[in-house]
Amino acid sequence: MSFALNQEIMKKSFMMGDDGNRFTHNAAKKIKLFPFVTNNNALIIRTLSSVIGEWLRIVKKQKFQPRQMTETINGIIDNVDVDEESRDKLFHILKELYWDEKDMLRPNSIDSMIYIPVTDPSEEKMAQYLFSVLSSNDQLQEIVEKAIEQSSKQANVLEKAVMETLREGCAVAETKERYFTLHTAAREMFAEDLRFVLENPSRTKEYFVDLLEFYYFFYTTQSCLMLDQFEHGNRNKIVPLFFSLDWEKTNKARECYKNGWIQLQPAINNLFYHAITLDILNQSDSDERYDYIAIKDEITDENEDAMADQIRGVTDLYRNAIVAISQASECVEFNNIVKRTDLGVVFSEVRYLYDSVRVQFEHTGRSRASDGYVEKFSAYCHDNFLKRRGQSGMMLNITEERLIFLTKLAIKDNDQMSLNDVFEQFKKRGIYFDSSSKEEIIKFYSKLNLIDKKSDSGDAQYVKRFL
Repeated sequence: MSFALNQEIMKKSFMMGDDGNRFTHNAAKKIKLFPFVTNNNALIIRTLSSVIGEWLRIVKKQKFQPRQMTETINGIIDNVDVDEESRDKLFHILKELYWDEKDMLRPNSIDSMIYIPVTDPSEEKMAQYLFSVLSSNDQLQEIVEKAIEQSSKQANVLEKAVMETLREGCAVAETKERYFTLHTAAREMFAEDLRFVLENPSRTKEYFVDLLEFYYFFYTTQSCLMLDQFEHGNRNKIVPLFFSLDWEKTNKARECYKNGWIQLQPAINNLFYHAITLDILNQSDSDERYDYIAIKDEITDENEDAMADQIRGVTDLYRNAIVAISQASECVEFNNIVKRTDLGVVFSEVRYLYDSVRVQFEHTGRSRASDGYVEKFSAYCHDNFLKRRGQSGMMLNITEERLIFLTKLAIKDNDQMSLNDVFEQFKKRGIYFDSSSKEEIIKFYSKLNLIDKKSDSGDAQYVKRFL
């Protein structure tokens, strides 16, 4: 049996001490699922514009020492034979063209985006997370290298000089530990959409950050929903989430209410509990990593009792530690947890461990740790994909700009695509619309003169490519 838990390793990971009467809830010691931390003062990333450079460097296996604007420009001019007056003029030309008012390099091309520095460890974690979960490195590297090559060919003499000077500060980066990929549907589409965006320099400048921001949301939300299904989750299956359009009227009878944020929010709130539970379930000296689905795949008639015993052992270790560090009044709900018997011997133990983790956070003063962890993603959702709808509360939301972007991803370089196929392409990216929203989308396309209507049938209505 390859699934084997080690209580001594667990004691070290969670700083329990030899007597096991302490416990520190540090997620991601053994299995890295998400780039979030419990620290309530840690940076909340609301846009990925500052992450894009680090993501590209990870893909290219590079690191670089950020250089000040003045140092970089002087380095360029030192290689040019100019007099002092011309030197000053050239300095100001380069500054105006390639640096902004804050002396930050302008992200004019994918080549220049590589040199956008990160300023916070949370940004580094986010870049590594997105690199890990969205595609294989070889595939990403091939797409990015091709885009950089194309960008370099189109660059003028000055831009090439800037890039060559910046490139002097690059070195080979060490390989970092990758995050565990929970859900695969997003990564299957990401490479295809990345190639489309990066093969055109103008699309790269306009949509590269948007692409990463969208897929961050897509992958993370589907992973949240999958985790909440425990052993019944499916890595390849997209759980439908219905969105409303920014400009339409909504109500509680709509799918965008019943199967939207109201469905997603509880799964996001459970993120930290799953992170702790799975970290405990990976306390071994093996290189193998297990989520709920991998544990289910490991179960056989011959080993299920032994697996259940091992999980029961680490659960007892955890529960004893929590009781030891808690006041008696804090543990009422904790001690009243009932072990389910309808899940099979292994997942009865898994769920009992999860419920123990969840309840002790919900009913003790340690809820701040979970709240801080969850807020890192919840705040991103609120800023980018949610809108308050009166008495209906928050709903998942798509703006006109994002609808145009998604439509471009769906149609790509085709001259047109049937309306039904466009909606199917949205679903492949985790975006579902009910009939009312679809009607609004058709009106929106018609207003932009993008509908080629051969009949009222969805199969006979075509959406023309955005120019």
